[in-house]
Amino acid sequence: MARFTIGSGSVQLNVDDPLRDVAIRAAREAAPRTFAILESYADKLVADARAKWPVGRARKGVRDGEGRAHSRDLLEAQIVVETNGTVRARIVNTADYAYKIKTAQNGVMGSPWQILVNQPFKAATPGLVEALRQAAEVILKG
Repeated sequence: MARFTIGSGSVQLNVDDPLRDVAIRAAREAAPRTFAILESYADKLVADARAKWPVGRARKGVRDGEGRAHSRDLLEAQIVVETNGTVRARIVNTADYAYKIKTAQNGVMGSPWQILVNQPFKAATPGLVEALRQAAEVILKG
């Protein structure tokens, strides 16, 4: 499930608990289709990236009840409501070592972040834009 941030740039408020719930409810009521579409796309991209993330599957992680969290488990979707009212999705990896991970894909060494997150996110953009356009059209038609 996505984490929510309100604000952007030098002014940003990460909200939790009751305040978070109020802010999310207000934003969702204002733009429910937008939130649903963004969450759907972002959550799917995170699930796909986690499934292919290049970490040793033999080592037990936090999900297994021991050890530190795998970087694949620290991928998360976030829905951001900026101070100007813009709502956007982003994917982050909170593992401080994630940028050091390298993998070979089709014989080419590279960053799994680029291969499994950035490239699929960019590829999904036209479909996301079309889904948002269709949602806006439904709203405009009343």
